[in-house]
Amino acid sequence: MLKRIHQMRSKRTKTHLEEIAKKYNIKLSQMEAIAEAPFRFFVKVATEGDRKTMEFHSVRIIKWGLFSVKEGRKKYFKQRNDANKSNKN
Repeated sequence: MLKRIHQMRSKRTKTHLEEIAKKYNIKLSQMEAIAEAPFRFFVKVATEGDRKTMEFHSVRIIKWGLFSVKEGRKKYFKQRNDANKSNKN
């Protein structure tokens, strides 16, 4: 099993996951993996961005929103890239 991104810290969240796991007759660990899946996907997509070409994908998590790299962050990466290029010359 992949390393966990975070622990389910909220007792309320854990209680809900336990109830759902019991209802569908699956292990709690399987239910936690299901609940973590959108966040794992987001981390995967976010880390695939390319700071050199400024290509970053957006991720939409249903009922949570659209997550993307802000223009200010892209500008920061571009400035760093340009500074690194000028230092090499």
